[in-house]
Amino acid sequence: MNSIYLPYLMVAIAGVLTAAGNICLKLSRGSGAELTFIEGIINPFFIIGIAFYAANVIIFSKSLDKLQVTIAYPLLTAVGYLVLFVCSFLYMGESISYVKIIGVFLILIGIYFLMNS
Repeated sequence: MNSIYLPYLMVAIAGVLTAAGNICLKLSRGSGAELTFIEGIINPFFIIGIAFYAANVIIFSKSLDKLQVTIAYPLLTAVGYLVLFVCSFLYMGESISYVKIIGVFLILIGIYFLMNS
């Protein structure tokens, strides 16, 4: 792989890790029952989610050695949101509306302009 693309791949991986962390955080809340603070933080999904976030920070920070933060961060959030958007629909039963789909396309268009400016 050409080393010029590696930082972008790292940002994409960090975005997937962010989405995985968010999904784990949601799963750690259970079926919506009120959890105590201790129950919440010792939940295995919560701990795994924190590990995903930590890995995200490490990989993303390394990508910043080669990328401008004004390019890398929007790409990180776009990848993370796109993965979360699809996974929350497919695996968590969350709804998708036309407005959300249009929003995703607007995010992708914005990323395209940022990366080509």
